[in-house]
Amino acid sequence: WYYPDSDEPPQRLIYLQHGYLGVGPMYSYTASWLAHRTNSIVVAPTLTWNIFDIDGYPLMLSRTHRAVADLFPGDRTALNASAQAAGYHKTLPSRLVLAGHSAGGGLAVGVAGYLADRDATGDLAGVVMLDGVGFGDHLLSDLAKIPRDIPVYNLAGEPYGWNDFGGASTDLAEARPGEFTGVLVNGGLHADAMQSS
Repeated sequence: WYYPDSDEPPQRLIYLQHGYLGVGPMYSYTASWLAHRTNSIVVAPTLTWNIFDIDGYPLMLSRTHRAVADLFPGDRTALNASAQAAGYHKTLPSRLVLAGHSAGGGLAVGVAGYLADRDATGDLAGVVMLDGVGFGDHLLSDLAKIPRDIPVYNLAGEPYGWNDFGGASTDLAEARPGEFTGVLVNGGLHADAMQSS
């Protein structure tokens, strides 16, 4: 959990998911910067990326996306309890941004898709992929579920193997033709979001 250093109440909750072969603490500087720069509370959980660890909810699988989506509708009991255990003793903000790097970006889109399935996107301010990568053909179908008034962006590095050769940007352009869907950072690397202490 990362909290802004501000006298103003936090404006939103940002769920920041690590990518394949990663863990939450690998994004500590990114999470801290987001908290302070946007006056938001950031949660950066660690999920398994081992696709064979079915009981551990691998971040690439749809069942994991559904389980994460279940955290946000209603009173957010589990999230509030976790934040309180980490030292935050107020109710979390209702506005939500889903963000993720690499396969975590695919998870963010998948979670937004499940929230849309449940008609629970009222608090969803947007989805941000940090050089996102989908699993199989799920990304395009998940993007199609998200209401068009909710922005979905990909901050992409140069296309190469680690980002599925820019597949998320291609899927996003197909799902939302003619709309602004993010940027390609010239010289950007897939690991740019992985700022860590």
